[in-house]
Amino acid sequence: AAHDLDTVSKRVASISDGLARDAVLTVSASDGIGGYWLPILLAEFPHDHPGITVKVQCRDVTRLNPVHVAEADVEVTYYPPTDPDTCVLGKGTLPMRMFSSPGYVRRYGMPHTLEETALHRACALDAYFERGLGNGDWDAYADVLATHKDVAFRVNSAISLGFAIRSGWGVGVQPAMVEATEPGMFMLPEDI
Repeated sequence: AAHDLDTVSKRVASISDGLARDAVLTVSASDGIGGYWLPILLAEFPHDHPGITVKVQCRDVTRLNPVHVAEADVEVTYYPPTDPDTCVLGKGTLPMRMFSSPGYVRRYGMPHTLEETALHRACALDAYFERGLGNGDWDAYADVLATHKDVAFRVNSAISLGFAIRSGWGVGVQPAMVEATEPGMFMLPEDI
């Protein structure tokens, strides 16, 4: 996943090589990708491309149907493009894992299976409650959430979800690479 996002950042940089100073490069992405990962991955961009403004339009993950080509120069989306004028720059995956905070695990213990997550406070994006999101694993997680007795934090922002998990609200799903960027996040066993 980090490699996939690194590829996106390199392609954004290569597109920018042809832009004039004072140009605006509009990127459309979820708040998690646009608001968290792109600033990290494009940290050298303003140094390498002075005078170019990167305008990030963060969109609710549940509304990430492909935008029309005129709305953004670059779109990072979870869906294949439908606009015939769209050029796909890269395709990747974003492995997801269950996380909690070390403090939550010390206080309440750690689930070891997906079924055991139902015995812990849950933190989730609104989209996680919908079957058919991503691969078949998501349906199993959506089923657990649908009958969960203690959803402590439910939100439409991936960034807010990450902060809630890191703050000890409960257990929830995040991109696996969060383990490398967020020392306050504890990755739960891979079987979940």
